[in-house]
Amino acid sequence: MRSFDYYSPPSLQEAFSLLSRFGEQARALAGGTDLIVQMKAGKTRPSAIIDVKNLAELKRLEWITPDTLFIGAAVP
Repeated sequence: MRSFDYYSPPSLQEAFSLLSRFGEQARALAGGTDLIVQMKAGKTRPSAIIDVKNLAELKRLEWITPDTLFIGAAVP
C-alpha cells in the first residue's frame, strides 16, 4: 500500500473543498473497511483520504415527513 495524506476536516464545506482539490486522487472515508481492503489489494491508490465520519451533517437521522426518512452518509 502506498503512502497517502490523511485529512479530517472539521466541516462539510472543508470536506468538499478537499475533495475538489484532490479530485480523482481523493477517497472519502466513513467506515473504511472496503476502502482499506481495496487499497491493500492495489485496486485503488488514493493520494488523499478525507475522513468524513465525524461530520455532524452526515450523522443526521430524522424523519422529514411521515413517509420520508433522512439517513446521513455517516449514520452507523
